[in-house]
Amino acid sequence: MRSSSHKKCTGIIIFLLFLVSIFGSGAVANTEAEDKVKRARHLFLTALKTEDRGNKEKLIKEFVSLKESAVEYIISEIDWKDPEHLNFAEEIIPRLARVAERPFMFLLGDSSAFRVSVAIRFLGKIKSKRAVVPLILLLNDYRVQVRASSAYALGEIGDKSSAVYIRQALRDTVPAVRRNACISLGKLRSKVAIPELIKCLDDTAYSVAYAASYALISIGDPSITDTLLALLPTSKGAFRYHIIETLGGLRDEKSLPVLLPLLEHPSFIERGITCEALGNFRGNYRVANALKKLLNDPSPFVRMEATNALKSIRGY
Repeated sequence: MRSSSHKKCTGIIIFLLFLVSIFGSGAVANTEAEDKVKRARHLFLTALKTEDRGNKEKLIKEFVSLKESAVEYIISEIDWKDPEHLNFAEEIIPRLARVAERPFMFLLGDSSAFRVSVAIRFLGKIKSKRAVVPLILLLNDYRVQVRASSAYALGEIGDKSSAVYIRQALRDTVPAVRRNACISLGKLRSKVAIPELIKCLDDTAYSVAYAASYALISIGDPSITDTLLALLPTSKGAFRYHIIETLGGLRDEKSLPVLLPLLEHPSFIERGITCEALGNFRGNYRVANALKKLLNDPSPFVRMEATNALKSIRGY
């Protein structure tokens, strides 16, 4: 009987030791993982505050070497309200692209608009091709922050097939979304979006109109100059000024016969804006000579713009 009881006790002890070994090893693994995340936190915060470039780079490299633990730390702190922390994480995240893509894709389903928008921002930064379709779908999300972030990130990723969907965001009711859509279409140099971008030069939100102007300049297709020159005679107000600025940015010399006479326009605002536009024609002596005449203009604004334009033409 004693022998039988002894065997049973021995069996129970062995079984318990087996369980302890399993759960104990899991606990050790968890502790090691937690230690790595803590190490990642220390490296990140130290690098953030370090001013010496050499030491900062060394700390960043060690942080990146932690791979999944580094990404886990960033995700755990993704609710950062401090722009400095968020911008620093964005600077580092491309180095973690291989291990960061999947966790940030998973975050797209989060209930927090802020967390989703940060995940979108980082996916754009690492140029995640896998994120293109989800971000296209999120252009129709009910949350403004998510739509705006998606419109911008798609331009960062650079997949030209997304341009047709970004164009639709130009009709969004929120200026921030329209602005980011303009920026992305400019980055993608999407010629198919030219008509809509020209319409955006007349947007009631100046931020959208300026973004549309820069987008058209980035695309740089000759047809843009032709269309804007045709629109200029009947255009008014801010729309007219944005057309002039865009024509200057395009630097197409066939617009000079139209722009140069505007230096004598009765409106000092139009003369000043035309000066700014003509400043893009570097090395053009004809333009420089026309601008010199405005150095004695009665308007301080025009004189300032003429001076700046001449400096730009001369390359300094």
